[in-house]
Amino acid sequence: MGLILASIIVAVIATWYILSSIRYLHTTTSFFLKLSSVSIFFYAVLISLGYFVAESNSSLATLFIRTSGALAFVTFILLLRIVAFFPYQKKLPLLNILIFIAAGVIIWRIVGTADYVESVRRVQFEFIRFDGPMHSIYALIGVAIGILCIAICLIRAFTISNKIYKQQLLLIASGYFLHTIFGYIFGVYLPGKGFSYLYPISTIPSFLSIASIAFALNATRLFHLPTAIKSITTRFLIFLIFGIPIGFVVASAYLLRLESPWVSLGVSIFLFFPGFKLANRFYEKYFITIQNESTREALEAAIAHINLANGRDAVLNELVGILQNTFTCNSIEILVETEQGKIEQAWPETTRPKVLERSEPILETLSVISEKVILKTDIISSPAFHEHKQALLDFFEKLSAEALVISKEGQRIIGMFIFGAKLSGADYDTNDYLALNTIQGKLFVIAYYARHVEREALLVTVQKQIGLADQIIHSVQEHIDPIIYPGVDTAYKTFSTRKLGGDLFDSVKISEHRWFFILGDIAGKGLNAA
Repeated sequence: MGLILASIIVAVIATWYILSSIRYLHTTTSFFLKLSSVSIFFYAVLISLGYFVAESNSSLATLFIRTSGALAFVTFILLLRIVAFFPYQKKLPLLNILIFIAAGVIIWRIVGTADYVESVRRVQFEFIRFDGPMHSIYALIGVAIGILCIAICLIRAFTISNKIYKQQLLLIASGYFLHTIFGYIFGVYLPGKGFSYLYPISTIPSFLSIASIAFALNATRLFHLPTAIKSITTRFLIFLIFGIPIGFVVASAYLLRLESPWVSLGVSIFLFFPGFKLANRFYEKYFITIQNESTREALEAAIAHINLANGRDAVLNELVGILQNTFTCNSIEILVETEQGKIEQAWPETTRPKVLERSEPILETLSVISEKVILKTDIISSPAFHEHKQALLDFFEKLSAEALVISKEGQRIIGMFIFGAKLSGADYDTNDYLALNTIQGKLFVIAYYARHVEREALLVTVQKQIGLADQIIHSVQEHIDPIIYPGVDTAYKTFSTRKLGGDLFDSVKISEHRWFFILGDIAGKGLNAA
């Protein structure tokens, strides 16, 4: 009973993860992946239910097992359709119709006849399945499809030049490989050695192949391998730390005569979801790439401490030095908006600066894209950029860019930070994206500063900006409604690390007995926060 509950719970969680991770994708691949995840979910549920009812109702159990087998076979065909053309999106309506026809025929032959399974029964924990005359052939075809999928992924991974596609294909091949190995162990080998009670959990490995495709579709940036290995290892250890006690409690509940499946299921759900959240919080608090996070914070602090009173050229020069030291790229260019509305190269200075007219279509495209940090690998592989893929790739090629940070005021672009190829020849990975995303707010301040500050009147302009921000903060602090109420004493104090900051306190009296309190803790320090 415990293993049946475990397999059903895993099926629910895995299906939820897969569908939620691709819910915003509207491609041919995601369509077939959604069908596959639903199909494999019912396969897992039906095979567990078939095992559960086999002792009392052999004919119903046989129907469940046949249907689960048909759904498993249909899933294999759907996954082959995905892998055959991955990573490219091809609709091929005629082929899709043929696939659905083949799926219908398979369901009819496996469910409606005794070709696959003649009957099943269970005596206590011993699950007995009487295979039909075509069972071995169906099993061999399923294994052959799995091997074919792995072979396609590996061959394409080692022949394709794009690194992000290579990574996605290897992820999918790994999922299929683990699916094949663990599926054989729990579905064939161990039951054949007398461990037939493990049959219900033979469905769990089936989710590995589908989950690997879902994960690959969302993995549009190259992994930082040491971080990825550390993350996987840590999560596995945390799973053991939290999963074993929860499993022990659920097993104890069952052994203490809580034999009702609904009670056991309720206990499992009640313990699992809080346990999952607790484990996730524990991981995020103590193990989540602390070193990388510290590096990003140090980078953000270094940019925040650039002295804006040194002059635009000195500020941009210091900024570029910090960024090149962090990202080790061959070039960094900064474009800012001019008084005429153009986006013009401000750094490095050159006799032929790059200029983008406000009327250029690419600026309109960039203004409507919500992402402020764009990697070239994202453009190639992420469905979010599919509509503007070619235009963005042409733009990156024109700028010799591998990464781009866009500074916007509303939807109006006021600056761009263009990062060239890395000196090592590697692509920008997830850590680089997180670092750029962390500092994009600070880069906006630099772009805003460079746009408004003229070289010859730098100090005056900065002082005006500081004075204006200072007036705003003091205006708020000077108009705080006093809190005068019997039996209540209040006090407050605000103190910035610098003379100017963005933190504030306010209270507003809204009735005779009610006040509305406001605490503002703005990210950053100094001019940026103000």
